[in-house]
Amino acid sequence: MPEAKGEERLDVEPVRLEVEPKEVKASEKKDDAKPVERKPVRVAFVEVYRDSAEEWRWKAKAANGKVVADSGEGYRNRPWARRMAKELYPEAKVVWGPGK
Repeated sequence: MPEAKGEERLDVEPVRLEVEPKEVKASEKKDDAKPVERKPVRVAFVEVYRDSAEEWRWKAKAANGKVVADSGEGYRNRPWARRMAKELYPEAKVVWGPGK
């Protein structure tokens, strides 16, 4: 990449950091720790909506209305967003939302 006027290029060599793993003493181990039991969240419905960037998105919501997952990306058209929501949550009802 060409350098701009008044800028100089710094040649920096990469540095490799080596970290030794920490040993855990037997007294520090927690054998009595129980794994966390998580109950699966039942998705009541999936709301498909259009965002401010004119892309289609979906939100999976529990029966109490709280959002438990979202699309994370926008889709070009509504059928694509609906299809992905149905693939992930086939038992959930798809509703059309007002958007943001």
